[in-house]
Amino acid sequence: MADIFEYIKRFGTLRFTNMGITEADNAVFSRLAYLDLTPYAGKTLGEAAEEYESGGESGKTLIETADLLKAAGNTIRYGYITITDCREIVSDNMQTAFYAVTFAVDKNTFFIAFRGTDDKIVGFYEDAKLAYAFPVSSQTSALSYVTQQFEEHDGKFFLGGHSKGGNLAIFAFLFLREEEKDRIIRVYNNDGPGFPQEIADILFTRENCEKIYNIMPEDSIIGRMLTDGGRIKIVKSTASGAAQHNIFTWEINGAGFKAAKRFSMLSEYMEDTLTQSLETLPPERMRDAAAAVFEIAKNSGIKTLKDISVKNYKSLIPAVAELKKLVDDNTDDIPVIVRTLAKSLADSISVEKIVERSMPDIMSKIDEITEKLKSKSESDGEV
Repeated sequence: MADIFEYIKRFGTLRFTNMGITEADNAVFSRLAYLDLTPYAGKTLGEAAEEYESGGESGKTLIETADLLKAAGNTIRYGYITITDCREIVSDNMQTAFYAVTFAVDKNTFFIAFRGTDDKIVGFYEDAKLAYAFPVSSQTSALSYVTQQFEEHDGKFFLGGHSKGGNLAIFAFLFLREEEKDRIIRVYNNDGPGFPQEIADILFTRENCEKIYNIMPEDSIIGRMLTDGGRIKIVKSTASGAAQHNIFTWEINGAGFKAAKRFSMLSEYMEDTLTQSLETLPPERMRDAAAAVFEIAKNSGIKTLKDISVKNYKSLIPAVAELKKLVDDNTDDIPVIVRTLAKSLADSISVEKIVERSMPDIMSKIDEITEKLKSKSESDGEV
């Protein structure tokens, strides 16, 4: 299956004057933001690709990103793009991290890419904070960064990012002054979370949504958190489950991503459970829930998504004891959260919802099986 590497090979000889910035270009820029390009500010991607020393990356995805820099930098299309500016902010308590980079496609066109989260659990904890804190410091940093780039450069801008980076791109756009928004061509959110419902109702106006473009895989989990706005494109991936969050697994079709018809059952369930349940809870309970889950993962030795598997279930048992230490004597936050999620699980696993959203072609067969099971259950109960 074609991926963004294949896209670079196929269109690498075309300058941006011949073919403008595409969905796939957005993915390239958004992915490159995961590398530390600060030493190459003022240089071209071609120069950065030549000077960049691979080997210090941790994890397969970052290694692939370094390979992406090499592949893109050695093409006509990307080689002459200039890295005009990079900014990194890391808080002392390591709870907030911000990184953005500006690419000058030409003297009048710029792409600002915001770094998202990787496969580390602490990164997903940072994503979870978006559900109960508004704004978070990374969001305000994103807005500040864009306005500064406006002051330093004339011309038009694209904003984009992957995961939390996509959320930062949208936030920065939404809070620009109206005359500044005119300088934004498009905002790309690559499987990033949305905003709390009450915030989304105010910010996602028809005018704002016209420039926001959300790209999410079929099994999207992070991208389904909270409320989004703008156009949504569901895309195919060669992976499954949480691994689809990785842009490198998204299938390319021409200059864009291969479209899928609908979200999967997994994605629909996660959207129902996470978003709808969290929106019924006060912010302080959401905060405690995120902290509790993070503590369980830490005490279970789960540091990345790759560590989550059936074989780790035994380590979760003693972790529950640690969870109790997080709860004050006068609160029942965790039991309330558990009950709410359990109710969402029960409500979401219904034949009607599965048929409606994911299996419309076999409705009659599901009804037939359901009736047989129901009859058998009633018969067993009478015995």
